[in-house]
Amino acid sequence: FHNNLKERVLHFQAKTNSGLFGPPYATTTKVQRCLVANKRLLVLESKTTLKDIPFCDRFYVLDRWLITSQKRDDQ
Repeated sequence: FHNNLKERVLHFQAKTNSGLFGPPYATTTKVQRCLVANKRLLVLESKTTLKDIPFCDRFYVLDRWLITSQKRDDQ
């Protein structure tokens, strides 16, 4: 199961578009995971956390995509 899981961690500065409230950029960490569950299902997950902005310890952003294949009529 774990052989089908790939992960990478990215660190970067993200523009906040916050105007007068908070800094113009936030230190960002994004953990991306890719899991090949079976021949027809791929799961892509991304968790983004921010630092150096107000209330950053209260939330994170989680994206999850489920990608499935369909049998074609000619196969």
